[in-house]
Amino acid sequence: MGLSHRKVRPPAIESPRAFERACGWLAFAIPLVTTIARAETSGDFRGDLPLVTGLGFLPLGMEGWLGIVAAQAASLIPLGGRAQRVAWIGSVAAAVASRLLFDLARRALGAGERPPLASALALAAALTAVLSPAFQLEATSPGGAALAAAAALLAFNVADAAPVRDVRGSFLGGVLASLTFAESHTAGLALVVALVLRAALRRSLPEGRAAGAWVLGAALPEALFALALVVRSRSPHAWLDLGLGLGQSSLAARDVSTERVTAYAAWLTEIGVLPFGLATLGAAFGVARAKTRRIVLPLFALVLVDLALPASHVALLLPDPFGPTRLLALGALGIAAALGVQAAALALTRARLPFAKPAAVLLVVFDFTLVFVGSEASAAATERRDSVASEVWTDEGLRGVPPNGILVARSEAIAWRLWSAQLVRGERPDALVVPATLLERGALRRRLLEAERALAPLLRDMALGGKPTEFALATLADARPLFVELDPSWDERLNEHVLPASFWLRFQANPVGRSDRTASVERTSRRFERVLAACAPTDSADGARATREVVVTSLRQRALFLLARRDRDTALTTALALERLSPHDDVAARVRATLSGASHAGLTAAR
Repeated sequence: MGLSHRKVRPPAIESPRAFERACGWLAFAIPLVTTIARAETSGDFRGDLPLVTGLGFLPLGMEGWLGIVAAQAASLIPLGGRAQRVAWIGSVAAAVASRLLFDLARRALGAGERPPLASALALAAALTAVLSPAFQLEATSPGGAALAAAAALLAFNVADAAPVRDVRGSFLGGVLASLTFAESHTAGLALVVALVLRAALRRSLPEGRAAGAWVLGAALPEALFALALVVRSRSPHAWLDLGLGLGQSSLAARDVSTERVTAYAAWLTEIGVLPFGLATLGAAFGVARAKTRRIVLPLFALVLVDLALPASHVALLLPDPFGPTRLLALGALGIAAALGVQAAALALTRARLPFAKPAAVLLVVFDFTLVFVGSEASAAATERRDSVASEVWTDEGLRGVPPNGILVARSEAIAWRLWSAQLVRGERPDALVVPATLLERGALRRRLLEAERALAPLLRDMALGGKPTEFALATLADARPLFVELDPSWDERLNEHVLPASFWLRFQANPVGRSDRTASVERTSRRFERVLAACAPTDSADGARATREVVVTSLRQRALFLLARRDRDTALTTALALERLSPHDDVAARVRATLSGASHAGLTAAR
């Protein structure tokens, strides 16, 4: 047999394609494994709302639906605890978002220009964004920020790849856009801005049947979720019903707040100034090139949307409703940084300078060092978040409530914390939580009356005047042990019925005296001491910080209450405990000044 003269294609020609596929899989696998390993194993204050809404199938209007469906599916996994399974949803979403960012970055970097370099930089862009502390903190805790960001990125990728007349692609794009809105309105807003800008750059919109398919696809999920919401609210076995007019944003505005962190601030703080300069260079480079402008400008719009959102404070004890837009903007900055590295590397390789190519290689390696720096910082951030303080507060707080007790809570965060303990761990199902500020929502009044008929006077007073009367609380205290969070707007006569307990103020049916209050504080001091040790100021964990804010608020209320009753010894003890958690607390200083003989004006200003 003669030798064959057929030409054999060298395998090196296929290597760029294989390298790109390998980078794509790494963009998915690395965030998945990393984020699952860092996922929360137990809930804290910020994770209570998504835990209750997801595992309890409690929709808050038309937002959070993807997280609810995913939590119901994750609860069937026979691994880990219930809170950990819900946290895994964010892990999978982070991996999907990373792969979608890789695809976007690969298209922005150019398919025909040095494929190995473009694939490597696309991988670095995806990992830099997803492994950053801001993204990891959202993806490793229960909540829908990472899920909403992944849905928005998927909808944008489908819209960017689908032709104008593609009916099936338009239908899928409409479904994904609707699902993004159903999970987070802010993520849906950012998606719409990016899609509108993309359509303006292409000067094309879906035509004819494709436009109708997009509208149909967008209406279908909303109709299904609306039907599920109506059916769930009318179900006799619904665990809780807070109605249509309540959302995460309205809840977040009421509790202890902190300054909102934008993607721009997070990138400067966590990644650095030099990478931000590279991102600025990459954005300018991408806008200057016609073939990348249609991808770079919509991504740049995501950063502008995040900056345009209100810079006011957001809740510390509840999820950030603007979290999805921050994650989308971080992804856009990661792609812009990769574009900047590509522009600098190409300029160096084409320059006739000594050691130009080694310098270009070092610049690409520097881009990957950003991934390791961000991953190390996020590991420290996720470890700092873990704290036993919230668990200790919940255990001791519920242990101090007698059987069949009722808690009338002013703070929604405390209500979500107690509901989460009851739902996730089955802890103290006999205790009835009454959120005073949410009583007008949905069918909550009806469900509370079904659990305790003695609540009727209290619910009537709250509906008519917004505050309870002495008769309503005394009637309820006769029926069951009653604990309250006092409101300054309540009648002063109600304070004569209150005994300071470990974490709550117990309302008695009959007025009590100073000796009763002193004995109550002494009985509960040991239980409270354990919580003070768990959330000491030296503990910088986020969970300890949130619990510390809750305990400080409770101590301030107790100190002012005892001082108003002229209980000097117990008021001083409370002020000293308050200074242990907040050394320069203004209320503690004013209470001590009043007790030492200062004028009563300080107390009036503090109240």
